[in-house]
Amino acid sequence: MAQVTAKLPLTYEPAKLLQALEQISRFQIREEPTYSDPPIHARWGGASLHSIGGRWDDASPGQPALVGFQETELTRVAPYFKHVLDSLPCPKHSVRISVMWPNGGIHAHSDWFLGFDKGLIRLHIPITTNPDVEFVVGEEHCHWKPGELWYGDFSLVHHVYNRGQAPRVHLIADVCVNDFIVSLFPPEFISRQPGVARHREPIALGAAELPSYACRFTLSGSLGDTPLAENLPLEWGLKRDFDGEVRVSGGRLVMAINGTDLIGLEPMGNDEFRMFGVPPSILLVLHREQGRLTSVSLKTPLGQLPFPLHA
Repeated sequence: MAQVTAKLPLTYEPAKLLQALEQISRFQIREEPTYSDPPIHARWGGASLHSIGGRWDDASPGQPALVGFQETELTRVAPYFKHVLDSLPCPKHSVRISVMWPNGGIHAHSDWFLGFDKGLIRLHIPITTNPDVEFVVGEEHCHWKPGELWYGDFSLVHHVYNRGQAPRVHLIADVCVNDFIVSLFPPEFISRQPGVARHREPIALGAAELPSYACRFTLSGSLGDTPLAENLPLEWGLKRDFDGEVRVSGGRLVMAINGTDLIGLEPMGNDEFRMFGVPPSILLVLHREQGRLTSVSLKTPLGQLPFPLHA
């Protein structure tokens, strides 16, 4: 059975983490709104060190976009946070400062797109905590100390509640698996994983080849019934069909939905394309035979979803 959590052999200075937190205080981390009653998540908020388009006020783990993940201005305001990012030489998705105020909570849920076998894992560095925080990953109660670097298998059901009188603040980093990340773990830990999908760099496509991938197809609202919906454009969750298109725009391939460019595409070889802002285990497959495009599908850990081509 794979291990649920692991303390990693990097540490950070708690006092410098607190100083960095003070340096970004003028950016005023706000409480995220809730959309249900009772709320699924309550009394929490975040600010990003690394996000889609470099927006510090985007507290999400990512969303489909025309641009990729970038450092935000918070890394210039707080040099020690920049040091933390630089100490992890690997491709990064979101890196957030997550704040949970007293009486806040993240109810039990799982993040299916995380895992060594999916090429993206989540690391935590506590900055402030208190004894009355209940933090459970799988069935393991976690008592992590400021400055420690921890891995947790957040593809398992997990929750956290702050029943204390002070905020709980963690730096949370979603990082792509590469040789450096693997080296942080004992070999026996890695051997117990269901698989290890290392980060792949995109390949170059010549300008003359790009038009051969252009196509139009139908996207189905049935995606809204799958866990994919939370990681894909809002339009993909509608209970109807609508038009998708891959086209050349600005010298690269993009995906448009209902005529609007929404997602930048990176060629990965074998007619597979990674989508900006989307977990790396989700790929758009534009299959060609003898230079002619014959099918479009979405490749995911949950299976392959075909999209009917327009004539």
